[in-house]
Amino acid sequence: MVPDSGNAAGRSVPRPRLEVVGERPEWDFAPNETGRQWWKILGGTGVLLLRWIDAPQAILLATVAVLGALVLPPRRGRSLYRPQDQAIGVPIGLPIYAGTVLLLAVVFWSLGGMVHVMGAMWAMLAVGDGAATLVGRKFGEGRVLPWHDRKTWPGTIAYGAFGWVAASAATLWIAGRPDVILPGGEIQALTVCGIVAVLCAFLESLPVHRLDDNAWVPILGGIVMHTAYLLRVSYMEANLPGASYLVMAMAGHGVLAVLAWRRGFWGPAGAMVVYALGVGMIVLEGIGGYVVLGSAFLATHESTRHALRRRIGLGEVPEGARVRWSRHYLLSAFTMAVFMAFLGFSTDHHSQVPSIAGLSGLFATGLVGALCGTVAATLARELGPIYGRTPVLATTLRRVPVGTPGAISLEGSAVGFAGAIAIGLAGWIGAVVPFTVIPIVAVSGALASHGESFITASVDVRRRPGQKLLHFFNCGASALFSMLCLRLVLGS
Repeated sequence: MVPDSGNAAGRSVPRPRLEVVGERPEWDFAPNETGRQWWKILGGTGVLLLRWIDAPQAILLATVAVLGALVLPPRRGRSLYRPQDQAIGVPIGLPIYAGTVLLLAVVFWSLGGMVHVMGAMWAMLAVGDGAATLVGRKFGEGRVLPWHDRKTWPGTIAYGAFGWVAASAATLWIAGRPDVILPGGEIQALTVCGIVAVLCAFLESLPVHRLDDNAWVPILGGIVMHTAYLLRVSYMEANLPGASYLVMAMAGHGVLAVLAWRRGFWGPAGAMVVYALGVGMIVLEGIGGYVVLGSAFLATHESTRHALRRRIGLGEVPEGARVRWSRHYLLSAFTMAVFMAFLGFSTDHHSQVPSIAGLSGLFATGLVGALCGTVAATLARELGPIYGRTPVLATTLRRVPVGTPGAISLEGSAVGFAGAIAIGLAGWIGAVVPFTVIPIVAVSGALASHGESFITASVDVRRRPGQKLLHFFNCGASALFSMLCLRLVLGS
């Protein structure tokens, strides 16, 4: 499916891999594409209401808009249909647009408590995305992007520029509410809106054909904007470690990184990335966070080595086979863990005693949870096929041959859960999280590893996402599950 948003180059750019009917390719625009985009832009005027209404009212209005987008166009708006909309009987981009506004209201206002984030992303979606199509069609002739032959430089620039203006105006307008506080003032708000506008313009230009960028781009942009408003320079200065401690830790980590490189764990580029991530963890979370990273490294590598020795003993692989372990998996986990550490470092004061209170404790739980998910998935994948007797498919729970993508086993799940508990213990020993958090991160890690198996089993092999994307999904899902479970426990 072609995304609803434009930034399109017009009909002069060939797409030979798509079927052409007559003179109009199947992805071509609606007869009244300009009107379609102006309806989208005019829909953004609803942001003005956010200065007076509350979250339940906004959710109700957005729900009505979704229903209206499903019911009204088939009766009155046939000129808004694109060719691919004819088969389903509705211009699908319009209800997706309204549904995204509904999701923004739920996530960033009702749950996140930041109505100005919802308003800014709504305005950016309406004005920035609409302007991208209008400008791209008018001025994009022969100015296509190198990485996407249906997006243009003028359209992408228009998305960033108009999106920034619209998001900034919406933020300043909504700031008139008594419950909205801009901690860094108007300058920070304008800066954040500009950064997110550039990010969303780039994301919208990516060649993602099976996801509507009316949905995923504003949500990712909203997450970045929400996080940016939480960051505080004062917390960063207060949490910085001493210079002598930092120099000694960096030197020690450098020795270990060089040894890992010499042993063939990483190539030169990988060793530099690992060194940077390790230094980042030392700065952000101290030696305790570094201990958790090292524990995850040892658990994944040693389980892979043990699985190889076992397979050699069983005759499944020849003698002298080398260890092939998931370097990319571990890099994804390290990156997610360091990101969680950065959020805790920048949003709250660090305490000498690990705690589950405040944002620092919440993000520390996400840090350990991300690594628990990685270790649980690796151990289940490496040791489950060896010791598991009855592998079943994650989607149907029907028995399948050993090695089937997406298969799980009781034995693999048990050893993966045990590994997640071990990482949780490392987090407690390193004073990153309290002992009471261990069950939360262990269960979250095990669930995330099964979620990855479910995706692998349910998506068609020819369309399966790359393994790197699945790795990152597992790490992020485990961190998110951990934080959500912690919030549920605290709420009870």
